[in-house]
Amino acid sequence: MKKKISSILIVIILIATTLFSISRNQNVVSQEINPITSSIDQGNLIREFEVQDLLGNLRDITNNKKDGICNSFLRILSSKIQSDKKTYHKDLEWEQVVDEGFGDKDNTIAWSMEEYNGYLYVGTRTDVKKCQIYRSPTGDKGTWEKVILDGFDINFPSDGVRNMIVYKDLLWAVTDSWEFGSQVFVTNGEYGDNDSILNWKKANENGFGKGNIIQSSRSLRVYKNKLYIGARSNENPLVYRYNGDTNFDNIQPENWSIINQDMLDNKDHNPLLVLPGMMMNFTSNDGKEYLYLGIYEEPIPLLEEFIRTQKIIYLLKFLNYPLWKSEIWRYNGSSWEKAVEDGFGNINVAAISAQVLNNTLYFGTSNIIGIEIWKTIDGKNWTQIAKRGLGQPFTMWCWRMHTFENRLIFGTFNILRGCQIWASTSNNPKTNKDFIQINIDCMGNNDDPFLVKQDGVRSFEVFKGHLYAGTAAFMDFLIKQQKGSGCEVWRIPKIFGI
Repeated sequence: MKKKISSILIVIILIATTLFSISRNQNVVSQEINPITSSIDQGNLIREFEVQDLLGNLRDITNNKKDGICNSFLRILSSKIQSDKKTYHKDLEWEQVVDEGFGDKDNTIAWSMEEYNGYLYVGTRTDVKKCQIYRSPTGDKGTWEKVILDGFDINFPSDGVRNMIVYKDLLWAVTDSWEFGSQVFVTNGEYGDNDSILNWKKANENGFGKGNIIQSSRSLRVYKNKLYIGARSNENPLVYRYNGDTNFDNIQPENWSIINQDMLDNKDHNPLLVLPGMMMNFTSNDGKEYLYLGIYEEPIPLLEEFIRTQKIIYLLKFLNYPLWKSEIWRYNGSSWEKAVEDGFGNINVAAISAQVLNNTLYFGTSNIIGIEIWKTIDGKNWTQIAKRGLGQPFTMWCWRMHTFENRLIFGTFNILRGCQIWASTSNNPKTNKDFIQINIDCMGNNDDPFLVKQDGVRSFEVFKGHLYAGTAAFMDFLIKQQKGSGCEVWRIPKIFGI
C-alpha cells in the first residue's frame, strides 16, 4: 500500500509539473525547448547539447500500459531526454571517492560537508539506521571513517545531518529528527572512549525544547560572532541564536533564544511558509552587513506526511504548493525586513541556496518551470541571471551553491536527467549563456534508462585544492520503497584551471 501511494504521488508531481509548465509557458517552450544545438567555448572547455521537445509526452502515456502508469511516464520522458548529446573536455574528469552510501546504501543523501582541522567531514541522511558522519584526512577513496554512533544519540536518534559549520574552533552539526525533534551536536575533533568515535556533545535540547514540533533545521551561519540556526516548526520558521559558553567542556544546551519574532509578527510574512532555507551574511556596497534568509515550504515533507498518516490535508497542501511564493528576509542584528518581492515576482516556491562571489549575493530557487538565479550588489535591487532551469527540462531545484576558482558553482535536482553541476564562465554571470554544465548527468552512473539513481547535488566543499560534491539518491529510494543506490561523493581538481 505504501509503495502504491508513493508511486501515485510521484506521478502527480510529474504530471502537474508538465501541465503547469506547458499551460504557463507554451509559447516560450516552442521557442526555447525545441531541438536546438549550441556550444560554449571557454578555453578548452566545450559543451554541445540538444534539448528535446517534451510537448506531447502525456499523450504517449495512454498508449503504454504494460508497466503501469508510473513507470510508463518515467520511461517515455526519460527516453527522449537520454537522446541529448553532450561532450566534455577530457580534463573534466570527476573522481568518485566514496562507494555508494559509504558502503551502506541506506545512506541516501550526502547532506552536508565541512572542512575542520585537516579533515573533510560528510554528514548523511539514512532511512533505517539513522544519520552518520564520515571524515577523511585526504579525501581519497578508502580513507573514510565513521566518527559518530548511528543517529548521534541512541536514545533520541536523528534521521540526517543537515548542515555543519566551524564556530569558535569547534565543529557544529545540526540534524533532522521527525520523531524527537531537531538536535545540535558539537565536537573538538578528538576521539572519545571509543577509538573510532569522536567526542561529541549535545548542544541543544530536543527540538530546542519543543520536541518534534521542531523536526528540521538546515541553516547554520555565523553572523557578528554569533551562531544562528534556522529551524522549521509546525507553525513558524524560527531563527535561534546560541548565547552560551563556547568552551567545549561547558556547552550549554538550554542557552538558545528565538530572534525573529518581529518577522513572524510582520503582516508581510506568509504564515504558510514555515521552513527557513539557507542563510548567508553579505556586506552590500554601502558597507552594511546583513544576515539573509530564504523562507519557504517544500513538497517532500508533505508527501511523507501523507504517506505516513494518509490524511487528505497533506495531499491538499501539496496540490496547492505550486502557487506559493518564497520570501527572503534580512537581519541587521536587531530587526528583520523583507529584502525582495515574494518569489522575486515569479512563482519561485523556494529560495533554497545562497552564496557570495565578487561582492555579489546570489540566491538559487526552486521553480516548477525550472530554477532561477538572482543576484544583488546592494541587497535591495535584484537581477535575474538564470531562468527556466537553464533550458533543462525538469531541473526544478537549485539545491546548493558554492565557489571554486573564483566562479559560482551550483548543484541541481532533476528527477529524469539526474543530478547536474553547473559553473559560471566568469565571476560576474549575467545570463543563461554564462553558465556551463561541468558533469555528466547523474555523474554518468545511470545504467537504467528510466530510473535516475543520483537525482541531486546536496553538498559542496573545497578541500585540499579539489571541489567535492555530495549527491542524493532519495527519489530512487522513494520510488522503490527499498534500499536504493546510496549517495555518492565526487571530486575534481580543476574546471577552468584558474
